Amino acid sequence: MSLRNMAKVAALILLICINPGDLFPQRPVRLTLSEAKTMALNNHPQILAAQNEAAYTNEQITVSRAPYFPTFSADFTGTQGNELARIGAGAFSASRLFNRFGQGMVFSQLVTDSGRTKNLVASSRFQAEASSQTFQATRYDVLLEVTRAYFATLHAQALVRVAQATVDARQLLLDQVTTLANNNLKS
Repeated sequence: MSLRNMAKVAALILLICINPGDLFPQRPVRLTLSEAKTMALNNHPQILAAQNEAAYTNEQITVSRAPYFPTFSADFTGTQGNELARIGAGAFSASRLFNRFGQGMVFSQLVTDSGRTKNLVASSRFQAEASSQTFQATRYDVLLEVTRAYFATLHAQALVRVAQATVDARQLLLDQVTTLANNNLKS
């Protein structure tokens, strides 16, 4: 295959692989302030982290209340001894390993703890409330930053428009002066 044919094949492959949307400029997306706030509230990692922390601290209330409720557990164990096994230290003629089976159940209920559980539950509730307020504060911080960024962008766009208008006005003045100079006229 000649170098020219290889170049044609490479160009054809390149044209097939290129996305047509990349070849033509796309219109900029217009984003309103409310859309920007909604996007930030749904996707900002600080908000998601604060929301998860609030959910965690709310679950800690349930964990703190656990001693109020009874607990029940059951255990079953079993072993089987090897009847032909011998202990090699002395004159024991029979194995000391026997078959065993054990079972047990435990039921426990807190009768009194001098207010410890009550105080733990109250502390957990305060923690959950604080976490909820931290979540709200995080939301407000993110909304404030989004609003600042939105208006800073609008300010920058306005500056660009003013600069472009200044450039256009100066270009018009330059064109007028150039025309007068070319015609040997004085203003």
